[in-house]
Amino acid sequence: QLLLKKYVSLFFKNDVDLDVSVFKGESALRNIELNEKIIQEVFDFPNLEIKRAFATEIMIKTPPIMHLETEPLLIQVSSAFFSLVEPEVIVPTPNMLAEVFAKGKDSNYGFVAKIGDGVRLEIKEIHIDVTFRTSPFSPPPPVLLIDIKELTLYTTNYNWEQVSLKE
Repeated sequence: QLLLKKYVSLFFKNDVDLDVSVFKGESALRNIELNEKIIQEVFDFPNLEIKRAFATEIMIKTPPIMHLETEPLLIQVSSAFFSLVEPEVIVPTPNMLAEVFAKGKDSNYGFVAKIGDGVRLEIKEIHIDVTFRTSPFSPPPPVLLIDIKELTLYTTNYNWEQVSLKE
């Protein structure tokens, strides 16, 4: 339970009272500021920087502990709001998640890596606003508004088929 909390809490900007009980199976969070750096890595918006990431409700559902390595951890988000800007200087996105879920020194595919690969993320609505840079003497910068509904992210193989965690 503590291990799961440690990795799930990486996605939140501030400390939250995360009650992810592997025995109870679910936890709900409301009005959560998300960690922009981790969200940037997950969604990989090219040449854009996330300035703010927010979710209205997040439901985390864990499979029974004996199935944790074979069934996905399910994260359901009601509405997510992302504010992106065109940065003055483009810098590479740090690979923080890869470091956290890295294989052990013996190069075995470990428990934490398997859980990380098996996360299934379902987002009911994503609202994205992108602000572009302009020169100081130009009119206000243009803003692009994007709404995406029913987005699901999960691990696939090279044929884009969902992968069983047993593999």
